[in-house]
Amino acid sequence: MENKKLKMIVITTGVYEILFSLTECSHNVIGIIESSRRKKLKSWKNLIQKFIYLFYEITTKKIKTLKTFSQKKNIPYYYMNNGSDEKLENWVKKLKPDVIVVYSMSQLLKKNIFSIPRYWTINLHPSLLPKYRGPNPYFWMYYDYDLKLGMTVHYIDKGEDTGNIIEQQKYSIKPGVKLKDLLLQQQKIGAHLLIKSIDKIANSKNIITIKQPVVSPTVRAKNIKPKKYKELIKWDKWSTERIWHFLRGTENYFLNLMKVNKIIKKGLIVKIDHFKKEKNNGYKISKIYKVNNKRFIVCRDGKIYFRIKFDLKKLISILLN
Repeated sequence: MENKKLKMIVITTGVYEILFSLTECSHNVIGIIESSRRKKLKSWKNLIQKFIYLFYEITTKKIKTLKTFSQKKNIPYYYMNNGSDEKLENWVKKLKPDVIVVYSMSQLLKKNIFSIPRYWTINLHPSLLPKYRGPNPYFWMYYDYDLKLGMTVHYIDKGEDTGNIIEQQKYSIKPGVKLKDLLLQQQKIGAHLLIKSIDKIANSKNIITIKQPVVSPTVRAKNIKPKKYKELIKWDKWSTERIWHFLRGTENYFLNLMKVNKIIKKGLIVKIDHFKKEKNNGYKISKIYKVNNKRFIVCRDGKIYFRIKFDLKKLISILLN
């Protein structure tokens, strides 16, 4: 039997591989909604950022923004500042989608939006729900040293990642896998799960889903303040390998362990390298040292080596955010 084609609106924050997969599948993307950042840019920063993105797209001929992507694909585009306002509601109703597909979104949708489509609204969450509900599952998966991970497609309801599960896929990672490599793996899995879920919705009169338990087995995957980063690491209890795994997955937080000038800090990039299990030899746990031009941080049973370099692109990017 030939798959029934659904009309879908996609809500996301950037041009990811999943978006390409959705626009190339047998279903039709009839609208793209860009979810705004949690932290809104000042008007002058926003203008400069737009100019930089435009310059990047012209010189590299690569698509940087969702707006440009939508224009290239001739798909209606909407920038969402509020997940439930009347203007957004009217825009969605006008397009008459069969389903809304959400992934990488910075705010929660309200019922007046997620209930509009004929087949409701689905979300791709990068964890094996009900584990790691919340906005920052990656951080807490690394924190828990959880190597058996997964991704979930579920219906959106009034809760935070609590809706009935449509599809899930488990997978394992090795200790020390960096976040950027994990994200690449998840893009492939996520695209597959979303298209499989949409196909299931299109061809099932009574789709079978799994109801989630009310309580999650893990703490809410909340965002943390940079100053709290060092306090979270159990230096006197965790092994060097566990801390190494955590640092490899949270490299963008690592500079909070160091005393660095605030302006210079914005342009620095940290690369967590290898670790060695060895005696401390008088070094203090959780402290950073530089010996023979090599930097390392000391754990209770070893050392973790890392490199630092200055990156002008990062500095400009942060100053504009």
